[in-house]
Parts: sequence; structure tokens; C-alpha cells
Amino acid sequence: MKKSVLFLLLTVFAGYVHAQTSLAVVNLRCEYLQNPLGIDIPQPRFSWELVSSAKNKKQSARQILVATDPAMLASGKADAWESGKINCNQTNQVLYQGNPLKPFTCYYWKVAVWDEQGKQSWSPVARFSTGAFAESDWTAQWIGDDEAALT
Repeated sequence: MKKSVLFLLLTVFAGYVHAQTSLAVVNLRCEYLQNPLGIDIPQPRFSWELVSSAKNKKQSARQILVATDPAMLASGKADAWESGKINCNQTNQVLYQGNPLKPFTCYYWKVAVWDEQGKQSWSPVARFSTGAFAESDWTAQWIGDDEAALT
């Protein structure tokens, strides 16, 4: 009986310790801002931070998904960019390399990281919206009096 209880406690403790040693992806930023509105950069840069209660944890790989619908990200899909798994420890200024971004559009993104033991962790979903990239993106009609009065 004592051996079974001890085994059960050790199993539960080992599971608890293992859960506490994974990496958490936090503080997602696009162009150094959290959920920025109206960015005018066609290839924005992404950054994130890693948190762990264990010592000597590090990122060994990453994957970025960018989509126009957050529901796509929930199913692990992306219509703007799916970087694939890339073996690197870079967490700052990761350049967007997907389909050309459209002006005045909201995008959603998330990041998966793998630790040095190959354990994967996903970030929460973040967002950014684009503004005008070029003068031609602005279209409007003159608001005012009759055009004849202006000449």
C-alpha cells in the first residue's frame, strides 16, 4: 500500500514538474507594439518573449501563422503566411515573409515554439491591422461645395 501511494505521488509530482518546465510564449508584438492598428510596413517584424519556471530553457525552433480570420488559426491554418517549422532561437524582429499584405486589413497571428527537448508550446492569438502602403491606396471624393466654385 505504501509503495503504491508513493508511486502515485511521484507520478503526479513528475507530471506537475514536467508541465511547469515548458516554455510559455508571451508579449507578442508586431513592429514593437501589441496589437497595432494601421501599420504602413509591407513586411512587419514580429517579436515575442519566452517564460518558464525551469532554468536553462530555450527556444530551439519556431513557426508563425498569419491569417485574416482567427478561426483559421484555431484550426492550425493560415491564408497569409505559414512559415513552417524553422530551427532557430530568434524571438525578435522576425520578418514577415508571406503573401503580400493588403492595405486596410486586419490580420491575426500566433507563434509555436519548441524547447531544447522538442516540446511544443503555442502563443495566444495576437492581431495587427494595416493602413495605406502607397498613395494609390487612398481613394476618396472631394467633400465640399460645388466644383465650379473652386476654379
